[in-house]
Parts: sequence; C-alpha cells; structure tokens
Amino acid sequence: MNTNRFILIVLSGAIIAGLSGLIIESGGNKSPWKIFSFLWAAPILLFIPVYISYITNDPDITRAFLYHALIGSSFTTAIIIFTLFMMRINVFLSLILNLISSYIIIFVYFKYNLYEKI
Repeated sequence: MNTNRFILIVLSGAIIAGLSGLIIESGGNKSPWKIFSFLWAAPILLFIPVYISYITNDPDITRAFLYHALIGSSFTTAIIIFTLFMMRINVFLSLILNLISSYIIIFVYFKYNLYEKI
C-alpha cells in the first residue's frame, strides 16, 4: 500500500470519527443520538470501503465486499427488530440478548470461515 493511499484512508476515517463525536457531544437531547444512529447505518458510510475495494481494480473484491456487507446488514437489521420488540418487555434483557445474539452471529461467521465460503 502506498503512503498517499494510506493517508487518504486515515483522513477519511478521522473525518467520520470526528463528525460522529461532534454529533454526540452537541447536546443532551435525543436528536444527536438519532442523527448518529442514522449516520452509522447510512449508505454513505458504505462508500469509503467500497471505494477502497474498487481502487484495487478487481471487481470480484468489490462484489465480495458488498455481499458480506449485505449479510452483516441483514443480521444487524434482524437484531435491531428483535431488540426493539424485546425492549417492550424488558430493556436490560433486550440489551443482554442483543449482545449474546451479536456474538453468536460473529462466532459462527468466523468459526465456520463463512468469509471464505460465501
């Protein structure tokens, strides 16, 4: 990896992290958290890693990246829906189940090398 590309990647990540921090720190009401959660899930954040995979000049790398982003996003969406449902019953239990289910999904993904098989 050349130095200019590395600097571009670091600066892009720093800008995103800095903007995220500014949004969270900007007040005590719920709006900054809503904005942060939207930006966290917004498709614009997908642009940076897609661009990085694109500059490799190998469309298969970009395609594979997007497939795995879709798989991860699908599981994330399912866990969000489950957590929202469970929060009506018990907030603490919903957070614990969110954490457990997230770790189970990540464990299965790496245990069975799904990153190589899909």
